[in-house]
Amino acid sequence: MNIRAISILLAVVITFSNAIFAEPSYVVLNSFGETISAGEWLSAPTNNICTVGSMPNQIMIGSDGRILVVASGSAKIQEISVSGSTGSVVDEYSLPLGSNPYLMFEENGRIITSLWVSGGIGIIDIASGSVTATDSFCLGPQGVFADSNYIYVTAGNLDPISFVYGEGELWRLDSSGVPIDYITLGINPQQIIGGPDGNLHIVCTGDYVSTFGIVYIVDPASFAVVDSIVVGGSPQRLALDRSTGIIYSATSIWGAYGSGRLLAYDGETHELLMDSDDTGNALSGTGIVGLAAFDSYIFAPSVDSSWIEIVQIDRVTMSLTPVTRHDTGHGPLDVALFDPTGIEEFITRPENLTLSTYPNPFNSAVTISIAAGARPVGIEIFDICGHLMADLPVPTCNFENQQVVPTPVIWQPDASVGSGVYFVRAKIDGNNGLQPIVAKRVVYLK
Repeated sequence: MNIRAISILLAVVITFSNAIFAEPSYVVLNSFGETISAGEWLSAPTNNICTVGSMPNQIMIGSDGRILVVASGSAKIQEISVSGSTGSVVDEYSLPLGSNPYLMFEENGRIITSLWVSGGIGIIDIASGSVTATDSFCLGPQGVFADSNYIYVTAGNLDPISFVYGEGELWRLDSSGVPIDYITLGINPQQIIGGPDGNLHIVCTGDYVSTFGIVYIVDPASFAVVDSIVVGGSPQRLALDRSTGIIYSATSIWGAYGSGRLLAYDGETHELLMDSDDTGNALSGTGIVGLAAFDSYIFAPSVDSSWIEIVQIDRVTMSLTPVTRHDTGHGPLDVALFDPTGIEEFITRPENLTLSTYPNPFNSAVTISIAAGARPVGIEIFDICGHLMADLPVPTCNFENQQVVPTPVIWQPDASVGSGVYFVRAKIDGNNGLQPIVAKRVVYLK
């Protein structure tokens, strides 16, 4: 493992949510069968646990753990509840028939979806259940993204008669859905995601014949293209691995390059890591549209083969190691991950709290030091699946200049603990009870 790889691995400071492990940990949308399947982390899913609307296009996990499915044919967004091996539709939001909702995004209590046929967007207020469909402002809207100020929508400008793509566009709308302006992009722009660099990342599929995959990077502040990455193939979706900062895609169903190859680039530096010309990035399935990633594990459903393949990426060599492959329902098009450890990106650090580890990586023992304005009550160690590996007491704290100076804690894994990434969690007892926790990743190398 080189220094750059280690620094990337250790760069992200994260925090645990209240739930350490959520089940199921992945859900698959079976587009042809119009069902969903659900499984726990790397295990085989239980298939066809719930029927969804016709022509489903996308599945995602909402901010509160809800499963959301957009169904184009029935023009609905459905909320799915899963318990054990069964699932059911618990709520649904109807959009204008024939509007063809395509992709969706959730932001600040709202679900926003593109309406591919009608040329507008739908805005759903989750609390009230109200649905607003905007008037047409572009031709063939596809990807959507939103922040506190704007809604962003890609437009493919496909002529439905000649089946020729025009110049792609990225539209900027105000928070109520009123168009403001647009910029031009490559051919057939589709999904938009927020990158670890703070920019918008937009994948352009190309026309499947003469133009191919390019990811455009747009600075939301200037609303201008600041970079582009030629990945090749005909990719349709993007997946950010939040633990590494790498963004993945795949050569999809159509196009001269065929399908079944993984694509990747660094979301921070924009360095291309795997493109369609590489030979070591072939997946066993084909027809890869949506995919998901966490901690260098890639979940890639194959529309053509009706299975989901899970591979692991070596961050240094970018080589693929097959992990497992499971049958799903008919024609799996998309997959979404529940956060397998309940880990979310760290946004605000608790005041007066720092956590450090040394050495990191380590091969026998790691020293955990805490600086805090309140007394730490414990140190917990978790593996990437959320399993508690150690619960360590914090020795009596000393006080210097009215500041808490906890005695360092040493974690020395026993022989049963394997090499890998682990999370160190410190709990702080403040004036108002248990304060927010902070976590740091460590790498154990036997």
